[in-house]
Amino acid sequence: SAAAVQPVAAPVEAAVDTASLLPGEPPRVDGYEIEAVHKPSPAGHNDFFDYIQVDDTHIGVVIADMPSAGPEGAFIATTFRAVMRAAAQGETSPAAVLGKVNRTMAGELSRGDHISAMYTILDTEKGIVAVASAGHLPLVFWKLEKKGSALLNPEGIAIGLDKGPVFEKTVVDKRIKMERGD
Repeated sequence: SAAAVQPVAAPVEAAVDTASLLPGEPPRVDGYEIEAVHKPSPAGHNDFFDYIQVDDTHIGVVIADMPSAGPEGAFIATTFRAVMRAAAQGETSPAAVLGKVNRTMAGELSRGDHISAMYTILDTEKGIVAVASAGHLPLVFWKLEKKGSALLNPEGIAIGLDKGPVFEKTVVDKRIKMERGD
């Protein structure tokens, strides 16, 4: 009689997400309050943000939406984080940083995958925020003087949709002067 063969162990899907990549405490900067709230996406995408110390007077904040969840999404998020941090060192143009990141990440993403991202850099001495978007949702900017908010939505296509020339022509920096209370 033939004995039934039973597997010893079933494959186990790794429960991996980007939560372990998210930063802890926000950076402390005299004259500014920096806070973050993260609510995971119900759509199954990996949402991601990070603080980046660009240089002594510039702090970067990147927000991104990764193309997939699970191990593949965690790999992409880990790679994206490392590439962003390396590209941001000493570079005060968010569009230039996103251009460098796109050139690297375009080769890492599967066909059809992309990353939407918004990268802001605060000049802590001049109070100027520079913003660039790679196909991400707009930035909400609160102006105390007007007691209201405005949407800042710089043009730009998502990372990975183009290997360089089109991306770099569409992603641009926008700048906002922050006043006390903004």
